[in-house]
Formats: sequence, structure tokens, C-alpha cells
Amino acid sequence: MIAATLRPETVFGQTNLWINPEIEYFEAKVGNEIWILSKEALEKLRYQRKDIGGIGKSSEILLGKSAIAPAINREIIILPSRFVDKEFGSGIVTSVPSDAPYDYVALKELQGNENEIKKYGLDSKIVKGIKAIPIIKTLKYGNEAGVKIVEESKIFRQDDPRLNNLTQKVYKEGFHNGVLLENCGKYSGMKVIEAKEQMKNKLIKNDQADIMYETSRKAFSRSGGKIIVAVLYDQWFIDFNAKGWKEKANSCLSKMIIVPETNRKLFEDTFKWLDKRPCARRRGLGTEFPFDKGWMIESLSDSTIYMTLYTINHLIKKYKLTRKNLNQDFFDFVYLNKGTIEEASKKTKVKKNILKQLRECFEYWMPNDQRHTFILHLSNHLSFMIFAFAGLFPEKYWPKKITFHGLIISGGEKMSKSRGNVITLSHIKENYGADVFRFYLTQSTNIGGTFDWKESEAQNAKKNIEKLYSEISELISKRKKGEVKPFYEHKFNKILKDATEKVSDMKLREYNNLVVYDMFSLIKRAKLELNEKELAAFYNYVVKDWIKIISPVTPHIAEELWQKLGNKKLIFVENWPIYDEKKIDESIEKTEKKVEELCKDINNVSSLVKSKGGTFSKVYVYVIPKEEEDYKSNLEIIKKKININIEIYAVNDPKIFDPEQKARKARQEKPAL
Repeated sequence: MIAATLRPETVFGQTNLWINPEIEYFEAKVGNEIWILSKEALEKLRYQRKDIGGIGKSSEILLGKSAIAPAINREIIILPSRFVDKEFGSGIVTSVPSDAPYDYVALKELQGNENEIKKYGLDSKIVKGIKAIPIIKTLKYGNEAGVKIVEESKIFRQDDPRLNNLTQKVYKEGFHNGVLLENCGKYSGMKVIEAKEQMKNKLIKNDQADIMYETSRKAFSRSGGKIIVAVLYDQWFIDFNAKGWKEKANSCLSKMIIVPETNRKLFEDTFKWLDKRPCARRRGLGTEFPFDKGWMIESLSDSTIYMTLYTINHLIKKYKLTRKNLNQDFFDFVYLNKGTIEEASKKTKVKKNILKQLRECFEYWMPNDQRHTFILHLSNHLSFMIFAFAGLFPEKYWPKKITFHGLIISGGEKMSKSRGNVITLSHIKENYGADVFRFYLTQSTNIGGTFDWKESEAQNAKKNIEKLYSEISELISKRKKGEVKPFYEHKFNKILKDATEKVSDMKLREYNNLVVYDMFSLIKRAKLELNEKELAAFYNYVVKDWIKIISPVTPHIAEELWQKLGNKKLIFVENWPIYDEKKIDESIEKTEKKVEELCKDINNVSSLVKSKGGTFSKVYVYVIPKEEEDYKSNLEIIKKKININIEIYAVNDPKIFDPEQKARKARQEKPAL
């Protein structure tokens, strides 16, 4: 009876074996033994072993019989269970109810079902006498993690979907914090994390266990076929534990920018467990493996430094270089500057002037400044990329930055063909265009966040771009040279500075807000506060750089506006605008905040007076002397914001204490606030 387990350290807690009465079991000759397991398990094993002989249906009536459990050498009964999956493992499960939620629930369900016990001719006394055997102590769940978590969750059926999550919790707690109890022989008091490997090795050494490779989850190929693990004999591996290689890879990683930074730990953990990885296969498209005929280079192994080819590919095509030219000596010279150009030319049959161009182009474009992709590539392609660059290239060519985008969903649900909610690029092109998509994307999320595509919001993005185009067109038509007020110089240079920082950090949503919405607000304020001449000067001051900073968000519209401004060159070859640090005056921000708070206070009091039936024609504001100039210089702005006549005095102004003037005001004016 071949039972599959991921937890060899739990063998001391075995109480019974589980088989599923709905599964058809087979017997197979494996080496000198007869193994009983599911048909699906045998199919997988045939890809992993050479010693599998004759196979036939098992005629054995297994339920109710006993088997000797490995390690503990004790008889345990074979019982029925629905949760056993013919597709996973061997189709037979060894039961450890103390530390496996599925086992405990299945046992309690069977013990409480007399009809089920009779149906399979089981001994009721034996079944009901089975109890969980505590074997692992954990900080969180005590001595019987499986029992405790099931009872706390009030689960009574083995098909309860919550059991998957509970199983992961128990396994995780046991692995990281579990310690084996006294009944575990020489492993008593040992941490689970240490005992696991030792117990596995002992069982294999004693011929009480063997290795079966299984995928960590059910997986399917793009054509719909099941993915299984196959062992290829004479397989070739990349040894990531080769002397000094991991140290170099970690050095490269430590110098890289990772966005979001929280993913750095995932890289570090991946580097720790990376060991030997297959790098060749027997079939499929690809590059022939240079060390052994009949093998093809496995795709991930062949994709780690492909971005270096982008630096020279145009020249390879231009000069029609062939495979014969692109030999080891070619790349040693172009990539690593090994040897002399005369030697390289002779060995590659490539002219010296062409080799010189190739070398200069490679040197110009390298290193790879940023690699942007999805988190699923972290533990394979991206980690392999770092190892490859660290192993092959000098430090100056090592990659500088990796950024990850978040999940993409549609209408609040995961994009899926079966749900019919997949948004294709052709749909975006036909209905919106690239600029709307870029605008909507950067407006909606940052790199690590989830992007939820909603048609209504995409339509709004389209309207906002139309508004942006209209607004900048107005600036172009009305701009004139002139003096710009310090406040507006400060505000625009502050936006330029913040936008440069945000786009450098790939904080795209904040960047979009700055270059679009903050600019909209600034233009709106200028229209309210400035006269025609001042406004035209302000337009002239900002329009050129504003078009530049919207170009990452809306490149095509930016190009059109750039041409409208009278420029002949394309905007993407222009320099990025540099903000003027001298124009940024943070004291202006403080004054602006004071003005905003004053207007808010006046409006609040005004609303209160009106709500009580009161009326007034003027507002008097008394401020401390050192702030008098701040408020008086912004008097016109305050008047426009509150739309009420206002006078501002310092509290030490003698006019405040002139009784005659006060009486005069009382006779001539309406009540004042």
C-alpha cells in the first residue's frame, strides 16, 4: 500500500490509512515489490522510474484490512474517505488526525455514521476506538493542532472548503514553530524543520519510503493537458550552488532597486533555496544544447540575458551578420571587451569598423536600467537573470532596477476568458487609443497596485484628455512674454520638482495627479486671480514644460501640442525640464495655507449668521502685527474667494481704538460682522 505524504515527520501520529471507495486501485510490479495505488499515480510514476513492470486492477478488498505502518511498525486499519484525490499523490493517504484537519474531520464524520461503517463491513468498535495521537507541540495550537483548529472553526464535513486554508495554517505553524513530543523516539524535542529531512532520509534508507515528485498545485498546459513531473535520465542541470556564485548574485541584488521594496525578501529567500535546476529538454522548439546532442536548451535557462541583444540587434540586421559570425569570440569581444579588435575580426570574419560600432553600442546602452514584469516571474526568470548577469558580466553591466506591476482585473473580477471580461489591446485601440489607456492606467493605480479596468472610468479618462488638450491649446494661443508673480513661479516649479521625483520612483498615480489635476487647479486659480496681462505671462512661463511632463502619460497628444507650439523636433528627443530651486519658496505655501484657513473661517461664520437670519455688508479681520503683510498682500485673492467686502487690521493699529471713528461707522454703515 503506497501512501503519499508531504510530512514524513508526522509518521509517529499515524492512526489509519484512507482510501476513496470511488477510486479504482491498481497493482504494479515495481522492482521486486507489488505496489497498490491509483491508476493516475501509476501514470505519473512511469515518467519518474524505469523499473515499473506489469500493471493490473487490484482484486483486493482493501477496506477494513490492516497494514503495517512504516517507522512505527504498527498495524493500522484501512478506512473510507471522500477527500482522497486520485489525481494527487498516490490516491492513498496515511491519516494523522492530530495534525491534519482533513484527517480529523474525516475520522469524526465516519465515527458518527453507523450506516457508513456497516456499508463497508467495518468493525464499529475498532473505528470508534481510534483517537488522535499528539506528536507535535506548537506555540499557537498546542499539542493537537489539527484537532484544535477544526473544533474552533466548527467544521463537521470533509468537503468543507475551509479545510484547505486550515490545513495550510497548521502545516505552516508546525513547520516553523513545531517541536516533536516524547513519543517520537530519538526525534523527541527536535524542531519539525530539522526532523523532517532526517526522518525522510531514514525512511528511504530503511526501504520504508521512496521519492515521488509532484507539482505543488494542480497545473495545466496552455493546450489543457495536465502537467506532471517527469524525470529525464542523463539530465543536465545548472548548479546555482557553484562556488562563489550565490555571493555574487546577492551582491548584485543588494545594489539593485526593487519596486515595491517588500519583494526584496522574496528574492533573498529564492536565492537561498535555489540549487540545481534542469536546463535542457528532449523536445520542442529552441536552441540546441551545445554540450550534448539531442537536447534543447530549456526556455527559462535561455532567457536570462536576452535583453543584451536589444543593444546590438539593429546592427546585426544592418550588416547581415550570420550564425558563423556570431560565435563565442564575437560575444567575448562585443560584450566583455576580451582580446583585441584585430583578433576578434579575424576570428569572427566581421570588419573592424563594424565590431567597433557593436562594442560602442553595447557599452552605450548597458546596463539594463529597469526590468518591469509580474511577480510570478520572481522565483524563476528574474532570479536566474540576476545570477546570469552576476556570473557573466563585470559589475558595471549588472541590472539596476526591477519593478513589478500588480494584478489586473476587470469590473472587480479576475480577467478570465470563461467570464468573458478580458480586455484586449485591439479593443483599447479601436475604442480609446494608446493615450487614453496610458492616462487611465497611470490615473488609477501605482505599479504594485491592482488595476481594475472599468469602461465608465475609461470614458472619463477620454474626457479628461480632451479637457487637457483644450486647456493647453488655450495656453498656446494666449501666451505672451511678461513678468510672472513669485507665487506662480513657486507653484509650477514645485510641481516640476515633485513630478520628476514621482516618475523617477515609478509612482505613476501621484505623477499623473501632479501633471494633470494639480496643473488644472493651478490654471483655474490663475484665471481667477490674475489680470489678462499677468495670465498671458504665466501661460508663456508654463506651457512648454507642461507639455513635456504630460508626454509620458499622453505621448501622442503631447507631440501634437509640441508641434502646435511651433517646434520642429519631436518632443521625445527633448531634454526633461529642470525645475528652478531658487523659485521654490516654502514660506509661500505657509502664507497660502493661512489664507485658505481664513477664507474657510469667514465662510463658516457667514453661514452661521445667515442661518440665524442675520445680515452684514463687511468683514473685519484683526491679525497679529507680524502677519499683517501676509494677509494684506493677498487681500484681492481673499475677496474673490469669499465674495464679501473685507478690511484687515493689525491688533495694534490705533484705528481700532478710535471711538469717534467707530461711532461714525456705526451711523453710516449696515451692521458689520
